[in-house]
Amino acid sequence: MSRTKNSSSNNELIRKRKKKRNRKRILWLFIFLTGIFVLFSLKTDYFYANKVIVEGNKYVEANKIVELSGITANTNILYMNVRNIKDSILTNSYLSNVKLKRKLPNTIVIDIDERTPRYVINNNESIYILDRELFILEIRADNPLGLPELAGLDTTGLDLGDKATDSVRIKYFVENYTRLMDSLSEPISINRIDFTDTLNIQLEINKLIIRLGDEENLEDKLNKVINILKEEADYVNLEGYIDVSFDGNPVKLFN
Repeated sequence: MSRTKNSSSNNELIRKRKKKRNRKRILWLFIFLTGIFVLFSLKTDYFYANKVIVEGNKYVEANKIVELSGITANTNILYMNVRNIKDSILTNSYLSNVKLKRKLPNTIVIDIDERTPRYVINNNESIYILDRELFILEIRADNPLGLPELAGLDTTGLDLGDKATDSVRIKYFVENYTRLMDSLSEPISINRIDFTDTLNIQLEINKLIIRLGDEENLEDKLNKVINILKEEADYVNLEGYIDVSFDGNPVKLFN
């Protein structure tokens, strides 16, 4: 009985040793094959970026994004520096986020999120294009999209990527105003929002002035304006004002 137990124990020990040797062999084989693959991928042009696809862009041209990325026909898609490429692309003020995808063996997909131009500031020298968060996306000589102007904001010292104002009241107003306008099935065509006096904010539609007062109860005030203009659409062609800055019935005066 004792001999049987010893024999069984020895066999188990042999099996364990064989398993351990096999595991080592498999590990070394894996390391060897990995080394071969790494060497192959470094020496061959099989994984070079022969094709770059840009997705999600509307305002920034695809070739400009590729240029910013620094990706060339000699870029190895397995060893490219993803962080550096993303940082380079995001130097364009229109771009808010970027994702890189590898499609083996030689394709890179650049998937971007863009900021949408919504407003402009006209300082009589240049037109500052802004998004809904008031980031400066572009500085140019014209307003090709016919975007509403924000008056009363100082652009001194501002550059691409900066926020157009530090005013909490103005940022609060624009955020909520944009949200409300986006929710309308038929948005009001506003030409200008005047923040010269933030206690007496005004909207301009042609020669019609909408007096809103401050940013408080903005939704109620805008709803009053919307209802008035739905009932009397011709008001937008008149010169005068509609005052909804206070509680109670709006005051309307036309020349």
